Amino acid sequence: MSITDYHFLTDTCSVDPFSTFGAFGAITYSTASRTTHYCRVEYRQHQVRTPDGRTEVASMTVYVGGQTTGGSPPTLTIRDRLVLSTQAVPNSTSAIPLILAVDRTPDQAGILHHVAVHCG
Repeated sequence: MSITDYHFLTDTCSVDPFSTFGAFGAITYSTASRTTHYCRVEYRQHQVRTPDGRTEVASMTVYVGGQTTGGSPPTLTIRDRLVLSTQAVPNSTSAIPLILAVDRTPDQAGILHHVAVHCG
């Protein structure tokens, strides 16, 4: 994918992959493996089904595309951390939304094009 394939993704975000659970059950993330991606944030309340089968109300959807340095979209899970830039979230230094569900969208050839992350 070239940068022009992501022309509708006007903001940036960082993805920190899930690393492990700490001694007291706190989640730790691999900030050394952090990647920066093009994204678009849309604020709209909608229902989503979480991986454990519950129905939750998401307040935003973050569409995450390829890396800003070139490359494919991330393989996000609900355990990963998504850090939105100040461009994506006005009046904030950064935002870390709660990930409720993740949808993967392929292109015409069946290759992953972007990931829709539904956040609460």
